Amino acid sequence: MQVEDRVVINRPIEVVWEFFTDFFNTPRIPSSRTLGSRVTSSGLLGLGSTFQTRVRALGFENRLTGEIVEWDPPHSLAMTMAGRPIRSFRARITMAEVPGGTELVRVQEIEPRRLLVPLMPVYAPIYRRQSRAVIQNLKLMLESEAG
Repeated sequence: MQVEDRVVINRPIEVVWEFFTDFFNTPRIPSSRTLGSRVTSSGLLGLGSTFQTRVRALGFENRLTGEIVEWDPPHSLAMTMAGRPIRSFRARITMAEVPGGTELVRVQEIEPRRLLVPLMPVYAPIYRRQSRAVIQNLKLMLESEAG
């Protein structure tokens, strides 16, 4: 399953990048499936950094481990994750300065474990709707912090 979301946030690219790359912020976004995240590697966040995250999926709490596989501040980052209930998850976020602020594009590729494949026709539309809500709530949060 692939999900793509895009939004223009009326904030400078550096502000959007800083918010998005602070693992503390993700659970704060309304509708986010993330319950908590922490960096498990030493040093500054960047290419090769590892992390653990707790997410809510299909009504259950799940733990995933991940790694940052692309890092080009403040324009793009990509991460891979694995753990139950997914076989693999890849997210790529790109940001670009546009009139009116910063365009953020998030592309997620999710490969469920074999047991969950039959549920995907039901779960995929729900996931897409939640994903759009998260991006819209991120926009609202960042724009309201500007005031």
